[in-house]
Amino acid sequence: MGEYLNWGEDGILYNTLPERFTPETASNYIKELSQTVNPRKDIRQLIDASKLNYLPNDEAKTILVEGVKKLRPPCKNEKNAIYGMTAFTRIATRMIITLAQRNDIKIFEAKKEALEWLIS
Repeated sequence: MGEYLNWGEDGILYNTLPERFTPETASNYIKELSQTVNPRKDIRQLIDASKLNYLPNDEAKTILVEGVKKLRPPCKNEKNAIYGMTAFTRIATRMIITLAQRNDIKIFEAKKEALEWLIS
């Protein structure tokens, strides 16, 4: 479907983060999210962060935070699970989640436990 996002037959949005978020990749990522996700519909999203190896610079971080905040308010039954992060990228991800004021995003070590939580 897209560079980062694909709908699974199970109704889950599979999201693969890039190795590095530059201002350009952050903008492209937010654009693809905005074109894929209906802001009025609950979704379940599985986010693969295993390729993410670099912290975003300040400009890319601002694009991501503002983009996620504006993209859609968290829906009542929305679930977002992120897995595959290093300790290094987990710190940046927690900061972006906090700054974007999203409490519907949960971090997991492994894909299996993230997927189990999404379908529960």
